[in-house]
Amino acid sequence: RLDRKKQRKIKDWANHHRKYVVQFALSVEQARAGKRAQLREHCPIAFNNYLAWFLASTRMEVCQPAYAEEILEEPTVFDEVAQHQYNALVRKGNSVIPSAPMM
Repeated sequence: RLDRKKQRKIKDWANHHRKYVVQFALSVEQARAGKRAQLREHCPIAFNNYLAWFLASTRMEVCQPAYAEEILEEPTVFDEVAQHQYNALVRKGNSVIPSAPMM
């Protein structure tokens, strides 16, 4: 980033980013020691709600639509798509994969 005089705002990069470097180093040590973050059980409803919010609240396009939304009768349920046979074969690393599903 540059300031108003077109000069770099951060003069001492190492000092400015030290806390992030230390935080990263600690997380690497914890991972090596086997201490993992507390995991929560996956909730498909919460995940679908998050994806719907994310897509509506950002300009990010996770995947560009290949169709107009008005042709859909029901919204896509992302966890059902993820459980499709094609995706299961890809996760397994199967060498013979049928064609991908069309949405």
